[in-house]
Amino acid sequence: MYTILVHHKWNEVLSRSKDYIELKRLIRNKNLDLEAIAEWCNNFYVLKGFIGTKIQVQNFFKKDKTKARELIRKLIGENPPDANKINLFIKESVQLAFHDKKMRAKQDNAALFASVLLTAVFPDNFVDFRQNRWNYMAKIFKLRPMPENTHYGEKLIWAGQIAKEFAGKRTFKKFLKQKNVKDNWVVAGLAWLLPKEFEKEIREVFSELKVSMAI
Repeated sequence: MYTILVHHKWNEVLSRSKDYIELKRLIRNKNLDLEAIAEWCNNFYVLKGFIGTKIQVQNFFKKDKTKARELIRKLIGENPPDANKINLFIKESVQLAFHDKKMRAKQDNAALFASVLLTAVFPDNFVDFRQNRWNYMAKIFKLRPMPENTHYGEKLIWAGQIAKEFAGKRTFKKFLKQKNVKDNWVVAGLAWLLPKEFEKEIREVFSELKVSMAI
């Protein structure tokens, strides 16, 4: 029954594995080829869904290559970063590229970009993050709510944690766990697929999944 969520035509789940494995290879390359990473980002559907986000991501790589390389290396170390380090990356990325023509900060886009880099390298700790999607995921499946009055660094860590909690449930392990795909990438795919409940088949399967996960 639940295989439709994994193999749905939107390909929200399985595509993440192939794409993120490639991004991790690019980031962990000692030369940190910014042009290759920029090209990857330009083709990755999570980052190109909105034209504003796509432009800002590309500006990150174009405006100051030295600064862009420095920011990525500061964010992605040997171990997962804490909230303070993520918040600093977002702040400096906003100053560099993530703002509109009137210089209004677009922290949400910078946070999404940060989350994509992080989940590629640290898939057990992070997921690609849009606040509305993970809020909805937490609400529908009665997961731990997003912490209030916090910055994006804390929110990205929270989303990775609840994804891991979701993946630890019996129903996920029995029906949704994939042999060659990280659990958090599967859960992230579901979070992106969840708002597509306007499709009758998706709505019905998620309804059954919600009941099963509650048992």
